Amino acid sequence: MPSSIDDPSAGLLGDEEAPGDCHSAVRGIGVVTLAFGGLVITNVCVLLFKELSQIDGEYLYNPASALCMAEIGKFLVSCCVRIGTKAHYEPFLPKTVPVELSWAATGLALLYAVYNQLTFVVLTKASASTVALFKATTPTLVALLLWLLHGERINKLQWAATVLQMAGLVLVAEGAASEGILEGETEWWGAVEFLLVLMAVLGALAAVWNSKALKGIDTPMPILNMYLYSSGACFNYMIFALKLAYSDQDSFFGGYATNVFACLVVVSNSLIGLSTSVLYKYGDAIISKYAAACSAAVLLVLEIVVWRLPTSSTNIIGAFIVVTAAAVYLDIAVKLPPQAWPFDFPGAHAIARCAATEEGRTKLLRSRSSAEVLQVVEEAESKLLRPSLSRRHGVESGRVAFSRGAVDAIALVAVGCGMAALACVISGHRTLLGY
Repeated sequence: MPSSIDDPSAGLLGDEEAPGDCHSAVRGIGVVTLAFGGLVITNVCVLLFKELSQIDGEYLYNPASALCMAEIGKFLVSCCVRIGTKAHYEPFLPKTVPVELSWAATGLALLYAVYNQLTFVVLTKASASTVALFKATTPTLVALLLWLLHGERINKLQWAATVLQMAGLVLVAEGAASEGILEGETEWWGAVEFLLVLMAVLGALAAVWNSKALKGIDTPMPILNMYLYSSGACFNYMIFALKLAYSDQDSFFGGYATNVFACLVVVSNSLIGLSTSVLYKYGDAIISKYAAACSAAVLLVLEIVVWRLPTSSTNIIGAFIVVTAAAVYLDIAVKLPPQAWPFDFPGAHAIARCAATEEGRTKLLRSRSSAEVLQVVEEAESKLLRPSLSRRHGVESGRVAFSRGAVDAIALVAVGCGMAALACVISGHRTLLGY
């Protein structure tokens, strides 16, 4: 008979009545399913708003400032979530962070900053559905990277769903091209194709990096997001200050007062980051790319139905295959053993640390109620936080104080921004910094 440790959702409360609150209801619906649906909607909105925010093929606002404000918004939301979870999970929350967190967060933030700027550039030369189609071709690349770099096994049915999805995308692209939907500006098309392929590669790398950082680092998601989004805000402001964004707008807040879609770009980019983080935490990186596939199908339908662009049966069949393959993969993924406990991730890490020792495992198995589990975990965590342990092991223990981790992240961001500024000075590129 499985113990409470083997089945954390069943045995933590012992004889106590199971909770019937909103969290339990959301668990029943499925965190992954909710995040998947939210990500599809936000993916569609982000690309549409970016395309509609253009005026005569140009951005009258600065895309880097929009992304910087979006990152600040996500950072503030993460701070609020951190404060909320701290009140409920204080005994479980670690007082330190992994030493590699600053490297993982700042590197990923820089990768996302470059990726998002490429999206703005390509959208001036190609339609939103074109960009979505290329973004949706990354599931196979993500699966290959997970398999090659991390040895992660992919279910055979998941591989079959991936191949089916790729076939559907080929049909959609072929039908759209035959009807002239994907033509774009022919004189730019070779360069745009290169940028679209580069976007797919960067998106796959970012997806794998994000997924492994969120799942592999023993840190509550709000803390990791605080590092990630604060670094992202700094890098996007660096892009704005160095005039590396695809816009001639030199004012940080210029262009938003008269363009409602520019404001919606900020809002939608704030929401998509939160949806992606939840999906990576409780699902996997490939599921997020299936959300992109569904977004491509939705955008094509919108262009055909709303904007009355020409269509064919090939488009409709291809879009149907894409959505069906996404549904098959999602159904397989949500039935796999969970990687973490939804909403209770700090407790999951703390109990895992406690259960790693023979003494802690024995005490946990003997616990008969939530209060006893809490007491055992508190005792184990207090032993890990003894000053003598920190002095004896220091950084070699793999963890540093939260303040030390923040300083390391700031130093890495400063070095990255300084190197970019130096490169601009050497190349003679005009910036907003007075040189």
